[in-house]
Amino acid sequence: MEGHFVLFLGAAAILIAVPGPDMALVTKNAVLHGRRAAFGTSLGVNAGLSVWTVASALGVASLVRTSATAFDVLKLAGAAYLIWLGIKALRTAGRRWGDTEAPPNGRRVLGAQAGFRQGLLSNLGNPKIAVFSTSLLPLTGVILIGFGVRLATEQR
Repeated sequence: MEGHFVLFLGAAAILIAVPGPDMALVTKNAVLHGRRAAFGTSLGVNAGLSVWTVASALGVASLVRTSATAFDVLKLAGAAYLIWLGIKALRTAGRRWGDTEAPPNGRRVLGAQAGFRQGLLSNLGNPKIAVFSTSLLPLTGVILIGFGVRLATEQR
């Protein structure tokens, strides 16, 4: 059991340390739109992770993992969403140059709700999350359940 735990910690550390599209989106929203938008985006990403966790527990994420077609459809949908966000950012940047009614700092502020929506859609459109959820969630669940049982039965 100890060897599995060490492997899990190594895999978890790599997943945390390697940035992905969700981290890039949160960083972009923090730099361009401030703390509120970044917080909303990170909540959206975590809501997406929660959806993937439930989908993994119900076996839906396994379908994405085993079906090449489902994986490709989700991958293309996620890529299309990221492309749409990029085009939207470019159009906004181009409009900024000719906009005489722009806010004082030259940018339109993204609210927490819009940030949440961006984070949620970015995470749900990432099929790698489904693969990682089905690979690591069973081990994570066993560790968390064991920890919870230990806390519940500990005598003070």
